[in-house]
Amino acid sequence: MGKITMLLMCAFAAVAMTGCARTYSAKPYYTDKNKIDVPKQLVGQWYAAPQGSLDEAVNLQIDKDGTVLVRETRKVDGREQVQTAKLAVQFFRIGDGVYADAILKEMPDSKLEKSIA
Repeated sequence: MGKITMLLMCAFAAVAMTGCARTYSAKPYYTDKNKIDVPKQLVGQWYAAPQGSLDEAVNLQIDKDGTVLVRETRKVDGREQVQTAKLAVQFFRIGDGVYADAILKEMPDSKLEKSIA
């Protein structure tokens, strides 16, 4: 797995697992000049297993059109809870770095008041 791929996967997992923070950008960091297609090596299924004391797992389905389906599974009081979300993601390049800007599109089965957002 390449360095860029690993960094993007970690970034997606971090965003998906931070239920308390909401970040909105009035001015995205990308422009028409630095937008890029979804990198081929990111298209497909990804899985971030629970680590340390966290009892959460995240599955991602990244499509070549920039749609990302997120499925977060966590244990709450011994019960498994699952949330799903659909994100619209735009990849872009600044210098040698590849970044992603994600916008929440759907949360069809959220019972935890958009914590995955």
